[in-house]
Amino acid sequence: MIFNIIIFLLAIFIAFTMITFRAWKIETKRINSPIETITKDPKISFRQIEKIFLYLTKNLLLFIVLSVAKYWYLITTKSHKWIIENWPKVYRIFWKKSETTQTNKKSFISRVVLESKIKMKKIKEKIKQEHEL
Repeated sequence: MIFNIIIFLLAIFIAFTMITFRAWKIETKRINSPIETITKDPKISFRQIEKIFLYLTKNLLLFIVLSVAKYWYLITTKSHKWIIENWPKVYRIFWKKSETTQTNKKSFISRVVLESKIKMKKIKEKIKQEHEL
């Protein structure tokens, strides 16, 4: 333990002497050119900021839509199962086949909508598998 403390104090002393020596060289102008400071602020354009915010907004809205869709499908699946078991005549009246439509637009909004539809479909299938319809 004492050995570690001695090494720590020695390192602090050496660092302090290096800093004071460098300061002395700069004050007495014995150094030709000072070290150039590196700028840590990256130059970000407005377009990059716009892309970042579009991405964050897309993911936030997708999270909200998917969570609402998940609970919606969960409620409808449980109620659907309950209606099949308890009221089969009512089930036969309201039973319909679903139709799927696909669009091939390449705009940003349509890609987000298509992506959310695919994720909602996966969530719906997962919930149906869990409740074994």
